Amino acid sequence: MTYQQLHNLARANPVLDVPVLHPVTSHQLGRVRAGRFLPYFSESWYASSLAQCAITNYDGIISSRAAGNGEDTVFVKTTATGGVSGVWYSLLRSAGFPNAIAPSNIPGGTALNRTSQGAIPLQNPASGSKYLLTLGVSVPSITGFSAILLADVLVAAANISATSTAAQTVNTAALTRWATGDGVLMTLGVTTALGATASNVTISYTNSSGVAGRSTGAIAMTGSAAANRLQPGAGGFLIPLQNGDTGVRSIQTVTFSASMGAGVLDIYLFKPLVLIPTVGANTFIERDSTVQIDGLTELPVGSDSQVGCLGCFALTGGTATSTLTGFLRTCNG
Repeated sequence: MTYQQLHNLARANPVLDVPVLHPVTSHQLGRVRAGRFLPYFSESWYASSLAQCAITNYDGIISSRAAGNGEDTVFVKTTATGGVSGVWYSLLRSAGFPNAIAPSNIPGGTALNRTSQGAIPLQNPASGSKYLLTLGVSVPSITGFSAILLADVLVAAANISATSTAAQTVNTAALTRWATGDGVLMTLGVTTALGATASNVTISYTNSSGVAGRSTGAIAMTGSAAANRLQPGAGGFLIPLQNGDTGVRSIQTVTFSASMGAGVLDIYLFKPLVLIPTVGANTFIERDSTVQIDGLTELPVGSDSQVGCLGCFALTGGTATSTLTGFLRTCNG
């Protein structure tokens, strides 16, 4: 509630004599008494303290957005699938708004953030943290997409060849957010269609405890997988980790057991944020993370002083290509 709103409250309720508490810290700011608001601190201090305090409850969200610290954005991705039902595709390289990502080749790749090409547009908070409040999506047909996963894409590395059987050095760039790697997942995204020859891929990585030389073991690739399809194709798109691991800090090598005859891939490190079904054609469905069991979802500012590169992965509901329209609500505090 702003100072002006508190003055209005006092005038409208002249019999009140109540303390006014800071909506986040609960410190007493003044009193509403005898038709007047009697502040203990200046209006500029109050506004500044609201902007700087971490948000821990719904009142904090309301205060943040009422103070002009909300940010909402629309994104659109078009013709993003390869026409296979019930599998996961990346929308990161799809056309639309924002446009396709353009990561650097291996080794290294690119540590992505909000300024990277292809990131859903967001601004840094002036101070404190940024929070994801809601995700809403709509599709013209659920035979296009049946579910959408919004993720903070931490690192992308391009130009992994599916025709080489040598250990390809990846050595991904250092994470700038969730730097320990706890809860960070990895997946492969096809950028040039794979050949039909059967092959397994083995990935060497460093886990979230900092232990290097961990291995995914041999994972079957999907022959003739189209561009944008995620790998592995069987049982979902998440690359399984060595037993006991809970996240990935970096990727060292990718090795194919046999040349697939054709194909190039990206590899992504990402933190999942929100999963939402599409439910029905031309129906806007929105998930409010603030009232779900996971509560407020923080979008942290990284060691590069930037919030993250938000992007989407999609589960296909049929064989048709489709357009995704999405809407994000955020606030700072």
